[in-house]
Amino acid sequence: MVNAEKFWDRLSKNWDKSESIEDVLQYKSVGYIKEYLKKEDIVLDFGCATGTMAFALSPLVKEIHGIDLSGKMIQLANERISNQSTDKVFFKKENIMDTQFKAGQFDRIISFNVLHLVDHLDGTLSKIHDLLKPSGHFLFMTPCLQEKPFLSGIIKILKALKIIPLGGCFKIKELERAVRDKGFQILKSESIDGNPFEHFIIAVKE
Repeated sequence: MVNAEKFWDRLSKNWDKSESIEDVLQYKSVGYIKEYLKKEDIVLDFGCATGTMAFALSPLVKEIHGIDLSGKMIQLANERISNQSTDKVFFKKENIMDTQFKAGQFDRIISFNVLHLVDHLDGTLSKIHDLLKPSGHFLFMTPCLQEKPFLSGIIKILKALKIIPLGGCFKIKELERAVRDKGFQILKSESIDGNPFEHFIIAVKE
């Protein structure tokens, strides 16, 4: 099995070069998220990497906490805080399944390109449901790799060869069913520009 922390640590050095805060704010999915954010919200960014999304959304909320498995990603995120002139953003290295955050602590949980990487989707969704306040929202985007069987087959081979970490491949309907089964109502489910590798869901805790 590929060590996920070491894998993402290796990628951390050049991670920020792929997109800026300004780039992130132009994403259609981020536009959807902004509609659900309020000034009094406490937000969790699950799989925050170097914090670009957290910094982009921080002016819209009370505070935003980012967690990631990669210690080097979190180190870089914390180094960026002093350059962003904000006291609303906090980062720490943590696995969501072992988090020290309390049940019902967050108004919103956001996540980009993470759920296909987790080892236990059902357990992760249950934990997210637990961390949200009543009627809190989980807003996320993830590749639904099984919608493209040929490519998902290649990815599974890479995983078997221990080249990349990967939790699971699922279809959109399978993901939606898993989300509903863990106590969420889906308010929006859309493949951005028709691309199932950028499938976006807004779900509210029931």
